[in-house]
Amino acid sequence: MIAAHGSQPALDMLLSVYESYAYRNLRNLILGVLEPLAGRLGVRIRQVDGELDAAAVG
Repeated sequence: MIAAHGSQPALDMLLSVYESYAYRNLRNLILGVLEPLAGRLGVRIRQVDGELDAAAVG
């Protein structure tokens, strides 16, 4: 539901939720909706030192 908003605040919230959970299955589920949303917003998601980093593409 959060990703359906398609906004930067939704992306930020999903990043925060991803970081707050240690369960791999839940993180994979969040990442599955996070990556397409980031792509629509022109943001690149990558893992740095075990944490997600979001940066504008371009």
